[in-house]
Amino acid sequence: MNKAKDPSFLICVSLWLYFGSTTLQPIIAHIAGGEIVLAIRLLAIILAVIHAIKNPRNGKKTQFVRLIILIFLPFLYNNMELQNARWLPYLGYVFAIVYSIILYKSEVSKRELHQILMIYIAFSVITSLVSWLEYISFDSYSAIAKTLFPEENSQKMIYAFIVRKNLYGLTSHYSRNAFFVLMGIISTLYNSEITKKKKILILLLLTITLFAIGKRGHLLFLLLALTISYLIINKVKAKTIIRIGIAAIVSAFGVFIISRYVPQINHTIERFIVEETSDTDISSGRFEMYQDAYRLYEGNDYTPIGWGAYAASTYYYHPALHNDYLQLFYETGIIGEALVIIPNIIMLIYSAKLARRGVLIGKIALTYNLFFMTYALTGLPHYDHEVYLAYFILNALLYNQNEISNEKKQIIN
Repeated sequence: MNKAKDPSFLICVSLWLYFGSTTLQPIIAHIAGGEIVLAIRLLAIILAVIHAIKNPRNGKKTQFVRLIILIFLPFLYNNMELQNARWLPYLGYVFAIVYSIILYKSEVSKRELHQILMIYIAFSVITSLVSWLEYISFDSYSAIAKTLFPEENSQKMIYAFIVRKNLYGLTSHYSRNAFFVLMGIISTLYNSEITKKKKILILLLLTITLFAIGKRGHLLFLLLALTISYLIINKVKAKTIIRIGIAAIVSAFGVFIISRYVPQINHTIERFIVEETSDTDISSGRFEMYQDAYRLYEGNDYTPIGWGAYAASTYYYHPALHNDYLQLFYETGIIGEALVIIPNIIMLIYSAKLARRGVLIGKIALTYNLFFMTYALTGLPHYDHEVYLAYFILNALLYNQNEISNEKKQIIN
């Protein structure tokens, strides 16, 4: 088909631009500047708008838009990123909201959904391979890191591997690396357009990479999300529990065998054992951070301190509190937290409903929504624009695909 006449061409280019500027943000910002990152995303938004104008959806439902607006309102409360002119994270959040709404209101095909999955799979495979380069030939990796990332970042990456054996891959932090690998796993697992053989190979590579990276939260909460998703989709039956048990045993045995030859695969598990059984703080400093946030809240006469105020109080040494539910309360109050969490729960229930019907995007969104909400207990998904972008986009497509399907059924009837 001629690309110029292909109605999917604009949105596909838009998707690649937007997700590319997100996955490669630190590299692009270092080489060309943060303004270029925002310019690429703005161009992606413009292309998406043109696509939406040419391919509008006829449906009148706006539930997703209402939910996303509720989530957005607390972000506006005394936003410290805006006050401190931190335009890249501030506009990154705003653009993600806008982009998800545009996708929701467009006629999105299964091809475009596949494009999103392939973007995450492609980047996760690339960063996985670079992660193993980091392990196999650290000198070669260091040379790449020093070229692509700012000196401060590259030094931290090198130090983190030498001292803690954490793998950064093609990202500026091992947490980001784990996130993109995790997204690759979810995208591959439910992707019906990948052959079974390729799917097994990709999942094997990404799984052992996730074990090797050293990010405990991503591994733990992904396993939890996958287990709960499987139980929801397949209903709780005796044979379902048996299948999960067999899969867990086979997977554990496979990881054990491979780890005998590649010790790095044990890294995340070793972090669980060593750090949780030592005399050090089992919260990895989180309890002290919680106390600091409470003191800010107390010092403000128990009035919400404003979105991003905790990170600003640490001069952005800590990007967030590592417990979104506490941070949302301290920064936006009980009303602000409710405006975020209630839509989160509604979207989770909606994704579970569609997943049980066998809808592809329902299964993907369900697994990611579960990860997103459980990881918020120890991580910062509500304050990380990359993690939030995936959340907005997947849920936008969740509502989009189901409503388009229902509209077509109504036309036929």
